[in-house]
Amino acid sequence: MTGFLAYVQAGMQRFGTASIPTHAIGLALLRSDWAKAVDLILRPRPGEAPDIHEARRIWAEEKNAEAALALMPRRVVAERCILESFSKMGGDTRNLVGALSTVCMISTHECEAD
Repeated sequence: MTGFLAYVQAGMQRFGTASIPTHAIGLALLRSDWAKAVDLILRPRPGEAPDIHEARRIWAEEKNAEAALALMPRRVVAERCILESFSKMGGDTRNLVGALSTVCMISTHECEAD
């Protein structure tokens, strides 16, 4: 038997937007460009709820994980996971790969499809 297994996309599927396409995040992950992947995931997006937009703005402008995390709603799971990792590690990126694991399967699959 040859080929590869395709990941089943269940759960979080909200990364692909007109302003930040899913395949761009997937490509950054495949290239091990963790900083770019984080930037794309946490970047402010038009039309989001005010609390999410403000949390993203704080991260984009100040890189203050604690302040952004305090505003980020619990329903925004992947972003909170990344911010929690930054907060716990004091900005150290060594644990970032673990924090990004919540989005890797979805985003790399999307890159594969494009």
